[in-house]
Amino acid sequence: MLCKIWHKARYERVAETVVIRPERTRRVVIPAQYDSIAEEVLVQPEQRRVIDVPASYQTVARRVLVREGSSSWRRVHIPRHCQD
Repeated sequence: MLCKIWHKARYERVAETVVIRPERTRRVVIPAQYDSIAEEVLVQPEQRRVIDVPASYQTVARRVLVREGSSSWRRVHIPRHCQD
């Protein structure tokens, strides 16, 4: 005797590391500072800096489909059925 068997879809939680913010470079220019005493003099010269901001990573968990649901025919034994 053949019976139809239903298999539910199977889901699992998987963890993976993803990039939240990509790496970037930021240029910062600090203007020169002047002061007036009797005459205007340079107190601090202009500076240019390059700041490397590293990428930001985070581990996130999400639910993924591992196997689609399906149905198939399979021979099964049913106790006390079709006894001769």
